[in-house]
Amino acid sequence: FNERPISTPQTGWSFISQSRSHMPDEVGGVLWFGMDDTYTTVWFPVYAAVTDIPENYRKGLGSLSQFTWESAFWVFNAVANFAYPRYNVVIEDIKTVQNQLEGQFLMRQKEVEEKAIKLLSSSRAEALAFLTNYSKDAGKTVYTTWRKLSEDLLLRYVDGVKKNEHFKTVNLGYPDAFKKQIVQEAGNRLKVKKLPGQDAQTLGGHINSAKELISKKDYHAAQKELEAVLKLDPSNTWAQAELKKVKNLISAIEDLHKQNFGAGQ
Repeated sequence: FNERPISTPQTGWSFISQSRSHMPDEVGGVLWFGMDDTYTTVWFPVYAAVTDIPENYRKGLGSLSQFTWESAFWVFNAVANFAYPRYNVVIEDIKTVQNQLEGQFLMRQKEVEEKAIKLLSSSRAEALAFLTNYSKDAGKTVYTTWRKLSEDLLLRYVDGVKKNEHFKTVNLGYPDAFKKQIVQEAGNRLKVKKLPGQDAQTLGGHINSAKELISKKDYHAAQKELEAVLKLDPSNTWAQAELKKVKNLISAIEDLHKQNFGAGQ
């Protein structure tokens, strides 16, 4: 005997039985029924005394060898199987709709059952018809909403990208773990290589910028440009001499400032 999770891809359908002895049998027994995987299903109420079931849940509507969009089984499989290869991206979209539907059923449960009990006191047939219609409508709502969800997911995630609420493309990228693995396996091939002459162009740009900043007496900014020149060309005698002058000027200006305004200003 081996224990295993109940939420597996092999799940065809599942239910949660709610049995309450303090209520009439027709109302106290509820099967919260759901198709396909338990984690991505929607459990809706089917009362024990119903005389009919939702059309899209009938036996014989499609099969394992015959797909049809009219079958709730295949609609739920379409959503779940769409999520499998991109689970971390898609699952929250599914859970949002799932929670909305199940939340609506739970919110209405007390109201529905109070009405059914009231009908039972005068006509059992009317009470059963009411509960049957409510359960059928709940199943139909789940089916139509889930079929729309399958269409929305395809629209939102077609071609491996994501669309936001305005249908603008959002690039999902790759997981960090995948990026690290690629760097480990082929990091050297992925490094950006400098083009011939690129350093010379960059060096010239820093030199020109340094000259312009010195002429504008912006010595702190000029110092950064000169240091950038020496990083690219450590033996550049012009930059060495100019940097020494600039540092001396900055130091002299600091001394003058202290003499005139004090060290604290």
